[in-house]
Amino acid sequence: RGPDAVYLKPRGGGLRMPAGADVFRHAVECMCATARAVLESTGLTIDAMRYFIPHQANQRITDRVAERLGCSPGRVVSNISGYGNTGSAGAVILRAE
Repeated sequence: RGPDAVYLKPRGGGLRMPAGADVFRHAVECMCATARAVLESTGLTIDAMRYFIPHQANQRITDRVAERLGCSPGRVVSNISGYGNTGSAGAVILRAE
């Protein structure tokens, strides 16, 4: 829905993301497609990965992507609960811990 789809708008009781369901769905679809493309290009399967370290933005997205890829929860590495949305720095922060 263009640039108006991803922004947070303060309101009484918290923040609101217009079209949040669309953003969630798009993020899950794109992350799954990208992960599958990377695995396919390397000739590996999800079971060959030791850890899955996704973009650290939203735990619900991470959980859904891991579920759709068939990645066991014990191999999904996330620091969202401790740091929040770290964006592209997630893998670096995880490595430092």
